[in-house]
Amino acid sequence: MTEKRPDQFEYSLKKPVKVGVLMDLVLPAPGAHDVRQDTLDGLRMGFDEAFDGGLLPRPVELVYRQVDGLPRGNASDIRESTRQLVEDEGCLIIFGPATSESSYPVRGYLEEAKVPAITWAGTDDFLGEWTFSMSLGSLPDEPIQLANVIAGHGHRKVAVIYERY
Repeated sequence: MTEKRPDQFEYSLKKPVKVGVLMDLVLPAPGAHDVRQDTLDGLRMGFDEAFDGGLLPRPVELVYRQVDGLPRGNASDIRESTRQLVEDEGCLIIFGPATSESSYPVRGYLEEAKVPAITWAGTDDFLGEWTFSMSLGSLPDEPIQLANVIAGHGHRKVAVIYERY
C-alpha cells in the first residue's frame, strides 16, 4: 500500500481533473472483450496509481465520447465531440482520436484551444505543439517493416486487398 502524502487528503476534497477520452470508432457490442471498458479501465488504473503515488495532486475523472468519425462518419461530428469535451465538459487533456483520418479535422481546433491531445493513430501529421502521438504503429514505419518480414520469409510477390468506401 502506498503511503499517503500529508497534503493528499486536502487535494482529494477538491474536484477531480477531467480527462476526455475521444473514441472516433463505433465499437462493437461487448462480447468476449469490451474494448471501451478495457480502454477506460487501463486509463483509470494508471491515473489512480499516479494519484495514490503522489504524482498527481488531484484525482482524475474520465469523460468518454464515442462518435463515428472518419472514414465512415464525418468530420463535423468528430470536431463537435472534441469541442464538447473541451468546452462543455471542461476536459484539460484528450486521449484520442484513435484513427488517422479523424485526427486531421481536430488538430487545428486543439492547437487553437491550447488543449493537449494524445492520439494512438498511425499518423505523424497530428503532431504539433499541443498534439502528441502514442501510436500503435505509424504509417511511415509499417510498410518497410512489412516488406522486411515478407522478404525475410522468402516471398517476392504480394497482393493487397483493401476496402473501398
